[in-house]
Amino acid sequence: MKKIILLFAASFFVFVISCNHSDKNENQLLNKEKLLSQLFTIDINNDTTLTTEKGAIMNIPRGAISSNNNFAKLEIKEAYSIEEIIAAGLTTQSNGQLLSSGGMIYINAVAGETIKITKPISVKIPTDFIDPNMKIYKGDTGANGKINWTKSDTLPKNQQTLALNAGGALFQTNCASCHAKGEGLTGPALAYILKKTKDKKTLYEFTKNNQRVLADYKNPESRYYRCLYERYAKTPMNTFPNLTDNDLDNLYQYIENESELRNLPFVKDDIRPCIDSCEKYSKIKNRLQAEKNRLTEDKVNMIIKDITNPPSPVSITPSSQASGINKVSPTYNESLYYQFTIQAFGWYNVDALLREEGAVESKLMVRVIGEYKLNINVFLIIPSAKVFAEGGKLDVKDDSYGFYTTDGKIYLPQNTKAYVVIMGENEDHIIFAKKEFSTSTNQQFDMSLSTVTKEQFNLEIKSFGLSDLTIKSNDTENADTLR
Repeated sequence: MKKIILLFAASFFVFVISCNHSDKNENQLLNKEKLLSQLFTIDINNDTTLTTEKGAIMNIPRGAISSNNNFAKLEIKEAYSIEEIIAAGLTTQSNGQLLSSGGMIYINAVAGETIKITKPISVKIPTDFIDPNMKIYKGDTGANGKINWTKSDTLPKNQQTLALNAGGALFQTNCASCHAKGEGLTGPALAYILKKTKDKKTLYEFTKNNQRVLADYKNPESRYYRCLYERYAKTPMNTFPNLTDNDLDNLYQYIENESELRNLPFVKDDIRPCIDSCEKYSKIKNRLQAEKNRLTEDKVNMIIKDITNPPSPVSITPSSQASGINKVSPTYNESLYYQFTIQAFGWYNVDALLREEGAVESKLMVRVIGEYKLNINVFLIIPSAKVFAEGGKLDVKDDSYGFYTTDGKIYLPQNTKAYVVIMGENEDHIIFAKKEFSTSTNQQFDMSLSTVTKEQFNLEIKSFGLSDLTIKSNDTENADTLR
């Protein structure tokens, strides 16, 4: 009996501190039908690898799906960008707490199919970087169509995460005393180093033995490193001849991943004038060398003519371009994935609690004023963290909304661009309001809604500055009857 009472008390505590989110049906302006449905038919008696439209990879072992026949039909939907998450109305919350999303995927049987998963299926979803705080959440869809992300579990270790960990250890041991990622120390900042350098091979050679690269005047890429050498007081970097190419793959991929994960500034090396000067020098040198070759050839021909008196030879001018060509090199672009296994159909989300990502306890309240206050949804959007959260009524004032507890408290990253968006439908009109702001620890806004056309609504949504947002406002089937 005591155990039952304690469980009831804990449930009641969660209930009273959480925002009272609207229990209306799923928002018709933003819903999961905006996402592309991808249909796959697989032979359950064979090992199968599926690659989706947006780059997810699924490995389905033989016998992992049971069916009444030899084939199974699957439906897959994906939402990786903040644009797709908003368009689908997929809020990033777990029991009210804000989540920073690393991507969502939906895997299910096609309607009418009777199949189930009997063995784990491995799933890899693409990402620009890997955040070690991310976990895998299972989506619980309520009767109103909204998803609450629950049942979190740690992501299993895989070859990519192990390689990043190995790269981090190499950085701390060999690089951290002279280099920071986001700023210069005794050596240059290393953030985005793979994007700054054109040639991976020369970068690796420089790391192993910088003096050899500095002396290689035939390699056009060595100009960059000679200018760095001049910029940092002609102090040679330590050599690391024992590091293998695999070690350097891990090291530089770790630096690149940290650059993206921490959103580090792209610090320029401030050596462009030096490189330009080197390039100009090389072009002049090549032109003069070609001219010298031509004159030498002409001189030889004149001597031969004087001796043998043959018909006038055709003058051959050596190409002046061959030694001055800068050839392109492939860029380093290893795909990164969050990897996990599933044992049931449904929605899955790779997420980290915002409070575990360095967010600070703050207060954010939105008061709705003006004519339109009913049948509305209030959302918080933080594009850089891929946060899309729906608010609920607060206790403190009528028509006031918050996004976590009923006193307006919430964990937020600071000094980060964010939006509060209010939307709804009133008779035949869309009602809408938007507020852009930079997050801080204590904020309150008054917002009033106005009617907009569908075209204006679409333009307002795009005005967030989110590059590929293509939310469309269309009537639902039988909209007039439903109204």
